[in-house]
Amino acid sequence: MGRRGALGFLLLSAAACANKPSAPPPPDASPHLGVSVPTDATSPSSGTTDAAPSIADASTAAPSLPSLKGKTVLHTGDSMVGGAEGLSPALREKIEAEGGIYKKWYLVAVSLQAFSNDPKFPQKLARYNPDIVILTLGANDVFAPQPEYLAPVFKRIAKKIGTRECYWMSPPLWKPDTVGFVEQMKKFIAPCKLFDSSGLRLPRVGDGIHPTDEGGREWAQHFWNFFHDGATDAPSNVDGGPRFLPEKPRATSTKK
Repeated sequence: MGRRGALGFLLLSAAACANKPSAPPPPDASPHLGVSVPTDATSPSSGTTDAAPSIADASTAAPSLPSLKGKTVLHTGDSMVGGAEGLSPALREKIEAEGGIYKKWYLVAVSLQAFSNDPKFPQKLARYNPDIVILTLGANDVFAPQPEYLAPVFKRIAKKIGTRECYWMSPPLWKPDTVGFVEQMKKFIAPCKLFDSSGLRLPRVGDGIHPTDEGGREWAQHFWNFFHDGATDAPSNVDGGPRFLPEKPRATSTKK
């Protein structure tokens, strides 16, 4: 090859080297794209509390209490239900405050047997068609000498309620339960849930049995805690007996 040919070959080689693409950066090298890699408090891995809450954070918020809006509650049983005083007005206030509809029907001095056979009970169930039934019943049988014989009566009442949500409030005792009445209730009132009122120490009216307005409010509050939380917070009779108001002294005649 002559000098001119060699010179041409050198020029072509130099041009080829000038147009050859540069080698890519090694894998561990950071690309330079005009955006810095986040290393400050806005980094997701930095543990900062300034970041916006995620969807998972929102889903862990405490649930609200169940609402009774549009639901009908039938409160029924014996005289412990209460008329214009005692338990009834306190429960009505709580139910209506949550948007529920409160209905009441009770019988005075009624036994479990008589209540289970009264035709008005299924009639009231059909008339009001309640979503929830609250039974305050048993005060006239609580000291029956053999409560085990009441098992079919408990079952009959619960069967008439059917599949409705049901709560049965046992009587708040005014003397010790020596026959195991409440234990029998626990066995046979399903599917109703038992709220055991037997250990409540409530203020009572002059008969020493029925609660006063104050006692009714206390009773209603204990039940309401159970209704929402599913656990009884009723205090025990630590002094061995219930608390009630003493009977009013009888008027004495001054005539001779």
